[in-house]
Amino acid sequence: MVRTNTIDYGIDLGTSTSSIAKLEGNYTSVVPNLKDNSMNYTPSAVYIQNKKGKETINVGLKAKNMLLIKPNDAYSEFKLTMGEKKPYHFKQADKDMLPEELSAEVLKSLKGDVSNIKGENLSSIVITVPADFNQNKIQATKRAADLAGFKEFHLLKEPYAAALAYAYESTEEDDGFWMIYDLGGGTFDVAIVKKIDDEFDIIANVGDESLGGKLIDWDIVDKIFVPAVVEEFSVTDFSRKNIDKYNREFAMLKSHAEEAKVNLSNEREYNVLIDRFMEDEDGDLVEFDYDITRMQLEKIMEPYIRTTINSCNDALNKAGLAPNDIKKLILVGGSTLSPVIRESLEKEFHVPLDFSIDPITVVARGAAIAAGNIQKSYDDEEIEIQSGEYFIQLEYETMGSDDEFFVIYNVKPPEGKTLDGCYIEFRNTKSGYSSGKIPLNESNGEVDLLAEFENEDNYFAIELTNSDGEILKIAPSSPETYEKVVPLTRTFQSTLL
Repeated sequence: MVRTNTIDYGIDLGTSTSSIAKLEGNYTSVVPNLKDNSMNYTPSAVYIQNKKGKETINVGLKAKNMLLIKPNDAYSEFKLTMGEKKPYHFKQADKDMLPEELSAEVLKSLKGDVSNIKGENLSSIVITVPADFNQNKIQATKRAADLAGFKEFHLLKEPYAAALAYAYESTEEDDGFWMIYDLGGGTFDVAIVKKIDDEFDIIANVGDESLGGKLIDWDIVDKIFVPAVVEEFSVTDFSRKNIDKYNREFAMLKSHAEEAKVNLSNEREYNVLIDRFMEDEDGDLVEFDYDITRMQLEKIMEPYIRTTINSCNDALNKAGLAPNDIKKLILVGGSTLSPVIRESLEKEFHVPLDFSIDPITVVARGAAIAAGNIQKSYDDEEIEIQSGEYFIQLEYETMGSDDEFFVIYNVKPPEGKTLDGCYIEFRNTKSGYSSGKIPLNESNGEVDLLAEFENEDNYFAIELTNSDGEILKIAPSSPETYEKVVPLTRTFQSTLL
C-alpha cells in the first residue's frame, strides 16, 4: 500500500472552547460536537462524577454548566496553567489531575467526534498554541497530545494558523502586513504578520493571558444583574463573596450573561428571563426578568477594548510599523462578533476588518490547512505487507503554487526479490498525463510531476512493472494501482514547534 496520507486534521485547543477541523481537498470543514447540540466547538471544561464507585468524566457543555454548581468537581481554563505542577482536585472522585491531563480529556472528546462522525481513528494531529507559550507550556501540550492517544503531533502558533486560513484563499493583492486580533473567552493575543507571495512570518506579537470574554461576562453579572437582584429580592448579601451560598443563582446569571452578550451583537435590547430563580419572602421560587441593553454592555466592554487597543499599538511599535502600514485587520475569537469591538477597531486604526471566516473556528481551520501539508509518519510494524507485495513510501508537498511538484519515492521489494529491471510510473488519472516508466536502478528516486488542474484535486495512480511488463502487486494486493489526492493550492512556510 502506498502511504502518502497527510494528517489533514487540526485542533484549536482553546482556553474556553476547542474545535477540530479537517482539510478536504481545497476546503476546510469543522467536525461538530454531536453531544452538545452539534455545536462547532466544545467547551474546554471537565466534570468528574463518582456514583457508587463508578467514575464518569464529562467534557463539554455539561461540564461547563457544572462549573458553579459543582465548583469542586468541574474545572475550565486549565490551559492558563499548562506546564505548572499544581493539580486540580476533584472532590467527589477524590482525584487530582494536572492541566495537561485535563487538556488530554478535551482532545479525546474532539477525537471521539471524528470517530463518531467521520469513522476515522485519528493517530496524527496538528494542535495550536498561543504565540507566547514558553517551553514548559509547549511540553505540557505535547504531553496532553500523547495522553490523548496521538502517536504523531505537531504544534502550530495560533496567529499563524489564523493567518494561514486567510492566506489560503488570498492573492498577491493581499500581500503586506496583517494584524491578527484574537480575543477569546480567556485570553487576548495580537500579532503582526508579514505576507509576501506564498510566504509569511509573525514579526511581532503581544499577549495577555488574563484578558478574555469571561471578564466581560462576570462584569455583566456583577455590575448589572446583581444590583437588579438585590433591588428586586431585597437580598443584601447577594454578591460573589457569598458564592458558596448562592452557587445555583450565580451559575444561572453567568450563563445568561454570556447568552445576552452574544444576542446583543445583533439586537439593541435582550430580555433575560430565568424561571424559578430565587425564593421570595414566602419561600416560593420566582423568576428573574430583566431587559439588558447594548448600551449597558458597551459601557462595560469599553475599558477592556481600550486595553486590547493598547496591546495592538504595542505590537505595532515592536514591529516598527504605523496603522497605515497594515493591509487588513483579521478578527479571531468569539468575542470579536460584538459590533462595539469592530466599531472601536475601525475608529482607532482606520484599517479594513476581515472576519469572512468564522472567528470561532478560524484557528482550527488554519491548523487543518497546515496538517494537509504534512505527511503522516508510519512505523514499519503498522503496515501489513503480504508475501510478494512491494511497499512504496512517498514524500512531497501536497500544496504548491506551481503546476510542477517534486516527489521523492522509496520502493521496498518483498523478501527474496530485487528491483533490477523494474519500473515505476505516475499517471494523472484525470488528464492521462504520465511521468513515463522510470527505471528503478535504486530503491530511492525522485521525479517532477505535473498537476494540471489548478485549485482542483489532482489524482495520481502509481504502477510498478517488471522487465516483462507485468504489473507488480503493491501492498495491499488490491488494487494493484493506488490513487492519492494531491491538492494544488498554495505553499506556505511552516512554524510548527
